[in-house]
Amino acid sequence: DLSFDGENNSIIIKDNGTLNSTWTASGNAKLSTTQPFDGFSSLDCTTNGSYIEATSNFTLDLNDFTIDTDVIFTNSIGTWDAICGNFDNSTTGTWSLWRASDGKVVFSTHPNQAIVSLSTLQPNTMYNIRVVRKDNQLYLYINKKLDNTYKSLMPQNSTFDLHIGMAADPSIQFAYPNDYRFH
Repeated sequence: DLSFDGENNSIIIKDNGTLNSTWTASGNAKLSTTQPFDGFSSLDCTTNGSYIEATSNFTLDLNDFTIDTDVIFTNSIGTWDAICGNFDNSTTGTWSLWRASDGKVVFSTHPNQAIVSLSTLQPNTMYNIRVVRKDNQLYLYINKKLDNTYKSLMPQNSTFDLHIGMAADPSIQFAYPNDYRFH
């Protein structure tokens, strides 16, 4: 579990779970108490180039997994918003979770496999987003309700760093994630 609990403007990110990684803040990524969830702080990635990364070589490979997070997008639909990922847009084995410019949530792997939400996520609203891979099937949940499914073979391991709040383009990422759970 990666929970963003801490003092306002802190750049110390605690990893309390299975990743056991050292996290580095880039740009203006910091903890914020102005958009707390459940009385805690959250990770502020609302300025251009703001994200955190772990050099954990985190991979999803062919095993079952769950990615679970709470997030608020502070910008309007029409902008591409990264939630998390470890990709460079060209390497087989990489993946990302993001909100597309039409407001749909997308979990994609390279090369070109994706599950897209049926729901449109609006700005300034908290959402719980969960991607589950079980028995070669992807399940996408929005606010704990099944939104879409996709039959998928996940690509092989990627050795790219895990990013939260940024993927391929750090200049357009605006989100306040609260917690990340990877299992």
